[in-house]
Amino acid sequence: MGGLLALGSIMSMITLTPFFVFLFSIVFMASIGKSFGVRRLYVNLLVKIFEVSRPNAEVVLIVYVSA
Repeated sequence: MGGLLALGSIMSMITLTPFFVFLFSIVFMASIGKSFGVRRLYVNLLVKIFEVSRPNAEVVLIVYVSA
């Protein structure tokens, strides 16, 4: 049981440390007015998601109006 806990602790250090460094660097860069382009990537991702879902929404709307 102790070995499993130690393994979990090591794995969390390996995975969480880069995440917090990345998060801190984004906040730091935003505070001095620089950007990594995260907002642009996020907006592009949302645009792609909406483009994929739009035909499905139009079909559902047509079926609902026709019924």
